[in-house]
Amino acid sequence: MATKKRMTTPLLMNCIKYILSGLCFLLYIQGTVAQKNDLVAEDLKGKVKKVIDYKYTQEPAEERWPIHRFSSTYNEKGYLTEFLSLDVRFNTVEKAILVQYDQHNRRITDSTFGPDRQFISKSVYRYNNKGQIVVCFKYGKNGTLLERKIFTPYTRNEKTKRKSGNGYKYKYDSKGNETSLTHSTADGKFDYQYTRTYDRQGNVQTETYQDHDTVKNYFLKNEYNQKGILQTSHKYSTTGVLLEETNYTYNYDYQLNWIRKQATTVYFTLKTPYYMDEVEEREVTYY
Repeated sequence: MATKKRMTTPLLMNCIKYILSGLCFLLYIQGTVAQKNDLVAEDLKGKVKKVIDYKYTQEPAEERWPIHRFSSTYNEKGYLTEFLSLDVRFNTVEKAILVQYDQHNRRITDSTFGPDRQFISKSVYRYNNKGQIVVCFKYGKNGTLLERKIFTPYTRNEKTKRKSGNGYKYKYDSKGNETSLTHSTADGKFDYQYTRTYDRQGNVQTETYQDHDTVKNYFLKNEYNQKGILQTSHKYSTTGVLLEETNYTYNYDYQLNWIRKQATTVYFTLKTPYYMDEVEEREVTYY
């Protein structure tokens, strides 16, 4: 029978993956035409004004072990206007992203600030006459150009040029789903890559990760119920060995937005399998 043990490494990796997925989501909506608002992209129902997201682990007879706390604010049209990353210990702002839109609900700028609202960077977006984003400029202090992203219309492939030489490339399918993300090092060498497939509802069905360290490579398969809600995930090695199994349970509010999600994962990477419970709670307020 599997035993429960607290393991810091898997938890840290899950936290990093969550943050990266959030950043990828921001990159995704930066590269799209404003046809769907951010509530639709986040599968939030009703006229949502703000979502406060708190994630932690909690094992029997032990205190909560916090991972992150985020706050997202939306305007009445359903577009993200403010994103805050909060210090889970003191509930202070570690990072803030403020977003502005034009009269067509297209993102035109987003500004990033650190603690005490210290300016970090500002991104400016440009569109063609068809309303498709074509380029994004990222500026630092004193107006220094830090990064330029060039978007190719129709194919939705994205090429990123940075002063450091590091770069990301994205590929999308005809429905706008991100099918691959590839990162290269400063000298142009392959670093890592994610590839994904989707079902008819746009849910991630499989995910494959590859990098130069083959020990980290994996294949992930997700299972959903008839409503498209994630129920189970299985993570395999490249040789087909089961590494992890995660089962999800949810609680909902009156608008049918989930306000509590629990993920129970059993890891098979050691001789004796062990469990890790992660809980994510959301405070959703409405207009």
